[in-house]
Amino acid sequence: ATTGITVAGQSGVSGPWAYLFSNPTALAVDQYGYLYVMDRGNKRIQRWWPGASYGFTVASSTTLSNPSGLSIGITGNLVVADTSNHRVISFPAVCPLPPNQVCATATWNSTFNLAAGTGTAGSTATLLYNPYDVFIDGQQSIYVVDNYNNRVQKYLAGSNVGTTVAGLSLTVGLTPTAGSASPQFNSPTGIFVDLTGIIYVADYNNYRVQKWLPGVPFGATVAGGHGSGTTLDKIGGVQAIYVDAQSNIYVSEYTNHRVSLWTAGNTTAGKLVAGTSNGVFGSGANQLYYPWGIYVISNGTLYIVDQSNHRVQKWLRTQLPNQVCATAQWNATISIVGGTTSTSGNTASRLNSPYDVFVDGYGTIYVADYSNNRIQRFTSSSVNGTTVAGALTSGSGYSQLYLPTAIFLDANRTLYILDSGNYRVQKWLYGEPLGFTVAGGYGYGSTANKISTSYGLFVDRQSNIYISDTANHRVVFWQARNTTTGRVIAGGNGASIGANQLYNPRGIFVDSTNALYIADYSNHRVQKWLSGASNGITVAGDPSGASGSLVYQLTNPTAVIVDQYGNIYVLDSGNRRIQKWEPGSTFGITVVYEPSLSSPLGMRFGSTAPVTTTTPKPLTQIPNQICPGPSWSSTFATVAGTGISGTSASTLYNPFSVYIDGLDTMYIADYNNHRVQKYLSGSTVGIQVAGFGTTVGTTGVYLNKPTAVSVNSNGVIYILDSLNYRVQQWSPGQPMGITVAGGRGQGAAYTQISTSYALYVDAQSNIYISDCGNSRIHFWAFGNTTAGKMVAGNNVAGNGANQLNCPWGIYVTSNGTMYIVDRNNHRIQQWLP
Repeated sequence: ATTGITVAGQSGVSGPWAYLFSNPTALAVDQYGYLYVMDRGNKRIQRWWPGASYGFTVASSTTLSNPSGLSIGITGNLVVADTSNHRVISFPAVCPLPPNQVCATATWNSTFNLAAGTGTAGSTATLLYNPYDVFIDGQQSIYVVDNYNNRVQKYLAGSNVGTTVAGLSLTVGLTPTAGSASPQFNSPTGIFVDLTGIIYVADYNNYRVQKWLPGVPFGATVAGGHGSGTTLDKIGGVQAIYVDAQSNIYVSEYTNHRVSLWTAGNTTAGKLVAGTSNGVFGSGANQLYYPWGIYVISNGTLYIVDQSNHRVQKWLRTQLPNQVCATAQWNATISIVGGTTSTSGNTASRLNSPYDVFVDGYGTIYVADYSNNRIQRFTSSSVNGTTVAGALTSGSGYSQLYLPTAIFLDANRTLYILDSGNYRVQKWLYGEPLGFTVAGGYGYGSTANKISTSYGLFVDRQSNIYISDTANHRVVFWQARNTTTGRVIAGGNGASIGANQLYNPRGIFVDSTNALYIADYSNHRVQKWLSGASNGITVAGDPSGASGSLVYQLTNPTAVIVDQYGNIYVLDSGNRRIQKWEPGSTFGITVVYEPSLSSPLGMRFGSTAPVTTTTPKPLTQIPNQICPGPSWSSTFATVAGTGISGTSASTLYNPFSVYIDGLDTMYIADYNNHRVQKYLSGSTVGIQVAGFGTTVGTTGVYLNKPTAVSVNSNGVIYILDSLNYRVQQWSPGQPMGITVAGGRGQGAAYTQISTSYALYVDAQSNIYISDCGNSRIHFWAFGNTTAGKMVAGNNVAGNGANQLNCPWGIYVTSNGTMYIVDRNNHRIQQWLP
């Protein structure tokens, strides 16, 4: 882009109000897209929801003195380089409790407490008038649908004074301001509050569901809003709603005797999930009669209070595999659904080199946890897995596995496991503690009754088993109930590029015609093998076997899926992308590119067609992970420095920047000590990792007033050496750094940088420099130390959309979008790639 978009603050206007900044210096972005801005002049940190017109103060202190740097710790704590106080402080995050948690032996006291309202109708902050629904969030705040007052009231834990968080204020007396405008309700009935604090309200007489962002004075229609009716673009009178973890909205249509589902982002029409579409009530198993309350559990099962039938109905969720809408696109932002990035382990929340993944029709995820010798099951709402097969101890017994590499789950929830280290396939019935062998199990070999080291598995509807026998360069077929021998159906003619050959095949897929698709790993192609054929046809990748990153090439593909339209999806492991090849196409289209992937191996469609992959453990945790719906304590802790300037290991002198890695280790640019200090988690004693004592210099061992620091997953440190006008790269344990950007004195040429205060290093080791003195962002591609290029600003200070004025903090998303703290313009600019 040649111009930026102001996403926070106002150009050239400073101030203390929620929509303004005063000389902001730094920012961070969490996994939800929230911006966290170090608002230096106002001594606060502001949090901005994407698209909001103002921010919320989440942390502040009047004792801050020229704070410069901001980073998010691994527990969501906000860490500030409090520059002129010569310290680094941390504001701890307070995460909400998970909803609906009850101890196993709970009993309830018959004496109730009054939590909101007084028993008398009214419209003041302490009164309610026909409250209809209530929701309690993880902070124990109570949200009440105040029906006759056409508002939603929020009561903080322990308070009996409500604050209106949705709906217009009332006129004098008890007359509500009912209406259909975006700030209004007309007899609201149901409510749901998600983990980020977004409020969803069933607006009964407006036949719609309204979504209210925190602090925003109006709502947006996310379901209905087209009048009353029984067509699926309309909803009837609604008594209750439920919003799942994917922001899909379930609507209990009281007067239409049905429950409809409005998927996230779709405001055009819902789809029927319970009851009948024509609005006819009844008592049959497929009917409802004035449904009221609803609840959806993590596997998609829907519970409905069927009021006038005097019953509660349970509706199971069903889903055909690999169903994708015809014009599907995938969001570039990934979410972690199992395991902890950068950290291996054997607890319920950890994985150790996961090799394959399977997603059932309920959105439940099964993971082949390779180095833990087990299969883990993750429900759609939990990051803690349950072991459903195997144990942490490897072995060949019926209850054990040894390095499982692939899994498949059939419609009966029977699990098939490619138990690679035992050279067998185990079949594990749902809920059973033991598995039994259905293929192989006779040791390593190439005879018909044996398999070798293998990485791909598929089970068809007749329970026939297909095994990608990798080390034997073949795919073998074991017919259902035949556990004695298999037969070769593809390859088996040596490791090479011929049409009848394979070379280290990995993932496989069998379509409804029994055509076999093979990720031919070392041939960098996908082969399609028709049923009974002796040769395969290259349907993706270069037929010559050449690897590469061009659109017609693949590099070490590991998994393949085919959707209902015949489109082929290839996990192009070596290129860290997923390629979609349409039928007959000679090139692929990148539908997902994620540079943070590390040797991805397995891939499946989820129940709503998100693509799920597995990767072995990387080195560090993904940065800037925040729990949903947090708050921050106003009581901070000093985590580095003492508040008094100094040169010792426990003191700092004008710290400018702080970086926190996935091990909770802090790296601090200690500006006036001309060094970078490293603080291990919990320690207040720093270790010098860059610079030579506190001496100024220009050679590789010295720094001169470093202002910013970043650390990659390999522990390599990048330092913005401000008065040497360069970026130094410092490898772990090395006594000196090397210049990777600038280093040719102060200037505006593309070979130079000026006074600068922030940098960002992406996953490809490209460097973005926030060049304050030149009012630009300078990009230096990895390996190019000669000259950078200007990617934002125009070298002239100003407040135009194409200009910056002394930019400081910078953050770059995985798709290349830049967020820039435009300090002297008191704004945050978004610069699209």
